[in-house]
Amino acid sequence: MALLLMIIASGPAWAEAVVLSSTAPGMKVGRVLADDETVSLPDATLTTVLLADGRVLKLRGPAEGKVAQLGAGEQMASASASGGWSGVDVSALGGTRGELTAALPAPGGNVSVDLHRAGTWCVTPQARVRAANDGAIKDTSTGRLIPISAGQPWPVPITDGATFLVHGANGVMPLRFRLMEDASLFRLARAGCLAQAGPVLRQVGASTTPFSLYLATDRGLTPRYAIGEQVTLILQANRPAHLACVLIKNGAMTRLFPTASGWTDLADHQEMRIPGDKMAVQVAATPPPGMGELRCYAVDGASNAALPELGQAPELLDAAFKAVPEAALAASHLFIRVQ
Repeated sequence: MALLLMIIASGPAWAEAVVLSSTAPGMKVGRVLADDETVSLPDATLTTVLLADGRVLKLRGPAEGKVAQLGAGEQMASASASGGWSGVDVSALGGTRGELTAALPAPGGNVSVDLHRAGTWCVTPQARVRAANDGAIKDTSTGRLIPISAGQPWPVPITDGATFLVHGANGVMPLRFRLMEDASLFRLARAGCLAQAGPVLRQVGASTTPFSLYLATDRGLTPRYAIGEQVTLILQANRPAHLACVLIKNGAMTRLFPTASGWTDLADHQEMRIPGDKMAVQVAATPPPGMGELRCYAVDGASNAALPELGQAPELLDAAFKAVPEAALAASHLFIRVQ
């Protein structure tokens, strides 16, 4: 498969990367791409990754290979050893460069552990660790079940790799601690401490990556179907979005969604298949034979943009979305041949 990277730059080799943003199915924020892992990015996808040395790279599919083999790519941004960022639109993160540095998740100070979600928490030996909610923890090293209340300090010593089974409102879930003296954003993500690192990873990803929508079918980007066959759509956006799709054939437009109940919500970094568990809309290859165009539009869920009325005329579609700010709109299309 061809390999297409956005930039070419010299610099030291790296072994691992953490996903900041991606429209490639299976690529979620915080996923660590190991040095021996073969990464496959489908055509027409956009993925942004954070390297261990603080550089941020943007990759476009199709691309395939191990992380170290992906070669050099355009440096979109970088973090200094002190944690400051360059090349990042920090205004989009709600502050100045100094404020962004201060906002980076740190394993020291006060760490509030959410007992309602499984996961890993990074702390320093000096950190003041407290429970964020009520529950009970079972120390796997001793077998003791210890009740704990919201705001209460962690009742047992924390060692690196210590694992507890939390008995709470959501059942029994594993909770693990990692001890470290200090941590970069990359190290927090690599250790699996996504409750702490996740929000900042998403912020950096959104600041360095345009809003994008991936659209494909179960037969790729140039599919062929026999009349009557079901078409499965595959979509992924890199931000939470409102989704609309239409099929244009022989000058006529069929609106697949939104349905009468309204626009469809598309979660970020989660592959959506249509039809699927979350949407039972059936898409079939209908007669007569010929070529049809599928268009999908996503409106950033965080924007205040009004969702347009799509109407029934394909020539009015672009006009319908003119009121949506360019940065809040992502569109994708493909052609389906019916034979």
